Amino acid sequence: MFGSDFYDDKMEVSDEEREGEEEEQMAEEPEVLKQKIKALFDPGEIEERYATVEDEKIIATDIPERLQLRFRNRELPDNNELVQETNWIYDKIMTIMGHTVTGTAQNVKKNIMKVLELLRINNLEVRTLFDKLSIN
Repeated sequence: MFGSDFYDDKMEVSDEEREGEEEEQMAEEPEVLKQKIKALFDPGEIEERYATVEDEKIIATDIPERLQLRFRNRELPDNNELVQETNWIYDKIMTIMGHTVTGTAQNVKKNIMKVLELLRINNLEVRTLFDKLSIN
């Protein structure tokens, strides 16, 4: 009764039919798919599931999402701004740690500048700096 080949033969989809369906789905334009999604889901649900135009921009940009969101309107720093930021950080380090900092002021500032370049210009996250840094 349940093991009958009759039902298996009737329910089985041939490979040709399955390939035809896949090709139809792949052939649909992205705009058509977006329209289908908009027709099927409430706009609130679409926003809730991160399917907005803004989310698509974030996905397409090769910068970590949290950096894109945090520094959305922030321009790239010029060299003068990086030097000022380097000096500010160096002064804070010296105030907190004082004589325990090893190396010359110039060497420490060079390393601070390298980290700032990786963070602010190359848009790397702090956790990826370890892999990228070659500071001695």
